[in-house]
Amino acid sequence: MRRADNQGVTGPADILRSNRTGVLMAGERAFPVLFVTAHDGALVAPLEGGAIEAGGHTLFVPEESVDALQLLVRVARLGPDPAAADRWRAYHGTARSARWCAMSVESGRRGAEVVDGAGLMLVNPLADAEGALCRRVNSDAAALRRAVLGAAGVDVPHPLCVGVDDHGMDVRARFGIVRVGFERPAGSAGEAMRVIEGLLGLRG
Repeated sequence: MRRADNQGVTGPADILRSNRTGVLMAGERAFPVLFVTAHDGALVAPLEGGAIEAGGHTLFVPEESVDALQLLVRVARLGPDPAAADRWRAYHGTARSARWCAMSVESGRRGAEVVDGAGLMLVNPLADAEGALCRRVNSDAAALRRAVLGAAGVDVPHPLCVGVDDHGMDVRARFGIVRVGFERPAGSAGEAMRVIEGLLGLRG
């Protein structure tokens, strides 16, 4: 997942907001994972049976490396088609597995920095307005394409905004997700709308 903003990726929460890929260590096995952040802050993904049943789960974001964000997570099975599955499909397409799971973050670590899990359960305060915000972003595909090119330096011929939170927006491209961050967190849906319209050069 590519990120574009004026402040860069800094702390663990920022890294988690900026990525939707990881590697789940379950016991001694590694499983590539595509996830989304549900509105309650849980990380939702379809997982293989072996990943669910193993004891001890650590999620490396965005990949397994010494510089990665390491999350100690608790994995719980969800129903066959939970509400967050539609959100996952919007980000990633068709799921190969139907074993939907929620990963609750118990703690996080990056290098010497340790963060309590509560600080990494990223509840979206704009959840109720997210659909309207996405529709506004997607109302002008050409403007969105220009905005992503200007922010990320990546030309996305058919961009689609699939998520908005108080820190930025997620734009789906053929190769994955581009994160376009806001200069500062939006304090309300109205403020987020104004920031988005400014980024895209739109008018009300």
